[in-house]
Amino acid sequence: MAALNTNNNGFISYPSAILCRPQIILPNLNQQYKKSRFTFQLDNKNLILFIFLLQSYLYKFSQNFFRNSFKNHKKGKTMTSKRNLILFILLTVLMAVLVQPSRTPASANTDHKVYLPLILRIYPLEQAIIVNHLTTDIHQIPDEWIVAAKQFVVHYAHTSHGSQILSGLEWLEDRDPKYKVDIEASGTVTVPADTSALRIYDGNNYSGNTYITPDMYWETLAGMNKTRSVVDTGSFDFSTWTWCGQMSSYSEDQIQTYIDNLDLLESEYPDMRFIYYTGHTDGSTPSSGSELWRNNNLVRDYVTANDKVLFDFADIESYDPDGNFYANASDGCAWCSTWCANHPGDFNCQNLPSCAHTHGLQCTLKGQAFWYLMARLAGWDGTPANP
Repeated sequence: MAALNTNNNGFISYPSAILCRPQIILPNLNQQYKKSRFTFQLDNKNLILFIFLLQSYLYKFSQNFFRNSFKNHKKGKTMTSKRNLILFILLTVLMAVLVQPSRTPASANTDHKVYLPLILRIYPLEQAIIVNHLTTDIHQIPDEWIVAAKQFVVHYAHTSHGSQILSGLEWLEDRDPKYKVDIEASGTVTVPADTSALRIYDGNNYSGNTYITPDMYWETLAGMNKTRSVVDTGSFDFSTWTWCGQMSSYSEDQIQTYIDNLDLLESEYPDMRFIYYTGHTDGSTPSSGSELWRNNNLVRDYVTANDKVLFDFADIESYDPDGNFYANASDGCAWCSTWCANHPGDFNCQNLPSCAHTHGLQCTLKGQAFWYLMARLAGWDGTPANP
């Protein structure tokens, strides 16, 4: 993406596309984020006005201006189109005036160069985002994208296997507070309060129940309406549901219903991403022709072909951190204990958490993969911090 800069005349050079709903993360003014891909310089008196106008301008006009003007023109409402155009131009000029360089030198303690990592939420994606066994190293994520990911609020519905990711996230926070999370499990829609953390609502608006089965999220109309009731709050950036063992027994038609219904939800809520998942391993091999491998591949193929977002649960369980493949892996992770015994000092094996149905190593790997996913969704291109 192109950098956002002011040129010598004070005008703004925008990226090549005007994007929807930008969110600006403003760090301490005394800090410089040298790796940030977006930089510009402002004095203090204009900074707040600039940020406010930039967010309002980009959101309102990039989302509505050209679409509404085109519709009005087709309907013969030329005055409405002209009025929109005039307002568009006036706001552009106003912003240019606001960010012109000061005519008098600013004092040393009031003139700042601010490096801002920006979350630019672009829909639809240009390509699929997939996390798997290749994306389980938290140290590869640049710090500025960890900060960026903390701007998100995630709706996370799951059965017991899905709790593995949450356990991994809490383990990471214990290891290093920069991976801070605020997870609220509730039978009613709850937005966690800590804005300095990655916030996760655990549930799906079922009173007294946070154990969410397929029929309670996507498989039935009642479940989809519960999911809609969460999304309709406008409080969440992403929504997801995690499989238990259903992938090992569901028919192709049932998997197609899963795909179709998540796609329907995305079409109803274009400002949201619904994250797809594969099911956990069950000991069957790729050559066995099992329902699990068939069903997981149906989801993988759909995600890849349609630029969706996938957390590949089964793939993470099928490889150790050295990249060795276990064709008959199961959710109990028979190889995990041996691997940690052979790597006693490895980061992934330290102070292992309790982990539902499996070895603690699986929770640590999946928690790191979830941060990787959030960073990618925040705009990180995947270039590692430590090649």
